[in-house]
Amino acid sequence: MPIHIAIATTDGKFVNEHFGRARCFYIVALDKEGHRLIEQRAVPPVCDGGMHEDSALDAVAALLGDCRAVLVSRIGPPAKRRLEKSGISVFEIGFPIEDALARLRDYYDKEVRETRV
Repeated sequence: MPIHIAIATTDGKFVNEHFGRARCFYIVALDKEGHRLIEQRAVPPVCDGGMHEDSALDAVAALLGDCRAVLVSRIGPPAKRRLEKSGISVFEIGFPIEDALARLRDYYDKEVRETRV
């Protein structure tokens, strides 16, 4: 069964956007065979000159609530805690999307194998 991953990207090729500045996340379905783009999901940016409103963080966490993880180039500790509290794993990774998703697929495959032991 595929899992949904939110990717902060400005160009659809690299994980290159800071979480707080993101206006859109690419949502992909990731499974053992690979991944496919589901949609480009608009979100209100939560960063306002380094300050974050709790309500804005909550709104974006709710908009990404169907995702198991987010891939970002950078994220501040308050935003990371808020997402993790909502059950969304956060990965700061500055790779091409293809490489980042391959690593994430390996990570989740390993996690599944370890829970079966």
